[in-house]
Amino acid sequence: ANFNATTATRVVSVGLANQAPLTVTATPATIVFGGTSSFSTTGGSGSGAVSYAVTAGGSFCSVSGSTLSGTGVGSCTITATKAGDASFGPATATTTVTVNRANQAALTVIATPASITVGGTSALSTTGGSGTGAVSYAITAGAASCSLSGSTVTGTASGNCTITATKAADANFNATTATQVITVAAASGADLQVAKSAPVTQVQSGNTLVYTIIVSNLGPSAANGATLSSTPPAALSNVVWQCVPAGSTATCPAGAGGSGTGALSVSVNLPAGTHLRYDYSATVTAAVGSSVQSTATVTAPAGLTDPN
Repeated sequence: ANFNATTATRVVSVGLANQAPLTVTATPATIVFGGTSSFSTTGGSGSGAVSYAVTAGGSFCSVSGSTLSGTGVGSCTITATKAGDASFGPATATTTVTVNRANQAALTVIATPASITVGGTSALSTTGGSGTGAVSYAITAGAASCSLSGSTVTGTASGNCTITATKAADANFNATTATQVITVAAASGADLQVAKSAPVTQVQSGNTLVYTIIVSNLGPSAANGATLSSTPPAALSNVVWQCVPAGSTATCPAGAGGSGTGALSVSVNLPAGTHLRYDYSATVTAAVGSSVQSTATVTAPAGLTDPN
C-alpha cells in the first residue's frame, strides 16, 4: 500500500575456459647435425590449430611445420602452441631437442701409385668425408718399409706399409679415418750413365772452357736421389755450373741443385729413359804443354742397384 515495485540487475562476464594440459613430444629427442625430429602433441582442448616454433637455441635448430632439422650442435627449445577457439584460450607446452655431432660421410684415401719400388714415391689424397676438418696422414703399420713427409710416401725397404688418413672433427662432425696399403718392391735397378765432353782438344792458359755433362738413366727403374758430382782439378778455377732445362728430358733440380760454383755435387731425380744436362764452365790455369783432366761421376741412390 505504501511502495511501488522495483528491480535490480547484474552483468556477469563469461571468459574462455583454460584448455586441458598440453604436452609436446619430439621423436626422437636427440638427433645429429643434419638430422630431423618430428613433433606431436597430446592433451589440450577445443579445435585450435597446433603450431611449433624454436624459442631458444635458434642457431642449432630450424622448424618447418612439425619437423625440426638440426642446423648446429647444441640444444634448442621448441614451444608448441594450441590456438584458442570460441570456448578455450590458447595453451602452450615446451620440449628440448639435443643436436649432436654427426658422423662424416665415408672417407677414402688414395695412393698414387699404390705400388712403388725402394726409393720411389707415392702421393696421397682423399675423397669423401664431411665438414671443414683438416686431413693428416700417418704410417700405422709397416714403418720399416716407408717414410712419410706431408702427403708423400717414400719406399725405404721391401714390404707393405699401411697409411691412415684422418679427417679431423669440426663443430658439426666427428673425426673419421680411412686406410690404404702401399706395396714397396725391391728396386730392379737403373742403368745410370754419365758423359762429359768439351768442344776443343786444345786450349790456351787463361781461356774459359765449357764442358757439357749429360747424366742419364736407361732404366728400368727410376733413380730418385742419384748423386752427380765433378770435383775440379787444380788446373781449373772460377768454376760455374748450371742445369740446362732446354737440354734435359728430366726436371732440373730446384734451388741449390740447379746452379752453383766450385765443385759440383747435386742430388738428381731421373725417371727411366730421361737425362739431365749440366754446363760446367771454368778458367784454365794449367801450364803450357800440360793436360787437363776433369771427371764427372754419377752414383745410384741407396737401395737401387746399377746393373751396368
